[in-house]
Amino acid sequence: PITRGDIIAAEKILGPDVGSLKGKTVRRSPRRVHVEYTPLPPTVFDRYKHVTLSADIMFVNKIKFFVTRSRDIRFGTVEPIANRKIPTLVAAMKNVVQIYAQRGFKINMALMDGEFEPMRLDLAEMGITLNEAANDEHVGDIERYIRTIKERCRCVYNTLPFDRVPVRMVIELVRYAVY
Repeated sequence: PITRGDIIAAEKILGPDVGSLKGKTVRRSPRRVHVEYTPLPPTVFDRYKHVTLSADIMFVNKIKFFVTRSRDIRFGTVEPIANRKIPTLVAAMKNVVQIYAQRGFKINMALMDGEFEPMRLDLAEMGITLNEAANDEHVGDIERYIRTIKERCRCVYNTLPFDRVPVRMVIELVRYAVY
């Protein structure tokens, strides 16, 4: 027969039932994240308030990305896109405009290849002038930036222990390289 003393002795020797503790314990609420925005210095804002943006489409493993980079600020963005149709590209450009607007910047000029010519009116509605590259020419700023992104992706990819990488991982890899 097991007595009350035996159970007390067992608890002292073995400690509490870990399975019950882990199974019955609920997660505690984490501390709230305190968000603190650093104000942009007025000298920087006054000098770079109007942004010239270069943009193009980049392909990584047949996945399309809309890539932008501002000329003076040198801030880059990348967004995966489903296709190269004008409504998709306009939506991607609106997202970029919104990112800059959140910090008070205004995109005035967009430097793009000839394939973006049909976007001219949509960009004009956003207050952006399209400066299109000549036939058989490219915008050097964005082409070099795309090359840099791809080099960074290759560096990380070659350290991964996988033979194949799923689409979602490629998208996040490109985002990481830009970040």
